[in-house]
Amino acid sequence: MFEKLFSPIKIKDMELKNRIILPAMGTKFSGDGSEVTDKLIDYHVARVKGRSYKCLHTSSTKTFLIP
Repeated sequence: MFEKLFSPIKIKDMELKNRIILPAMGTKFSGDGSEVTDKLIDYHVARVKGRSYKCLHTSSTKTFLIP
């Protein structure tokens, strides 16, 4: 049923090792002016190290993707 979940996928010029995606979540780690903080970056880096290779974040004034 989930044969392709752990297989690589290529999206344009980016190749991912698997198809696991961490969706955007409200963490309340952004600054008072909704700016990206070190705490927010550290949170997303930890998620990527946990093997969620595609990580979207949109709860601040910036949107970024950590492949």
